Amino acid sequence: MIVIRDGTQKRLLINQEPPENFVPPAVDPLFRSVAHVFGAGALAVVLTGMGQDGRRGCQVLREAGAQILVQDEATSVVGACRARWSARAWPTAYCRCP
Repeated sequence: MIVIRDGTQKRLLINQEPPENFVPPAVDPLFRSVAHVFGAGALAVVLTGMGQDGRRGCQVLREAGAQILVQDEATSVVGACRARWSARAWPTAYCRCP
């Protein structure tokens, strides 16, 4: 999925591009488009995921001034993957999910 600006409206579209990060659907295209449309007004919430998906998108969001909330390693199903890259994506805060 991606977010686009259509005049004064914002729209969510299904991304028809080839898969990124070996996972369809990948969150990186969504995060990049959110950074472009909303900039510093965006809030990304990153929960359990696989591999590197989300890392580059979070970097783009952070460069745009967005806030990034990342699930902590202890409550992530795939905690090691998230912990490995989240520090490089400069999360604003970590959250514990029950």
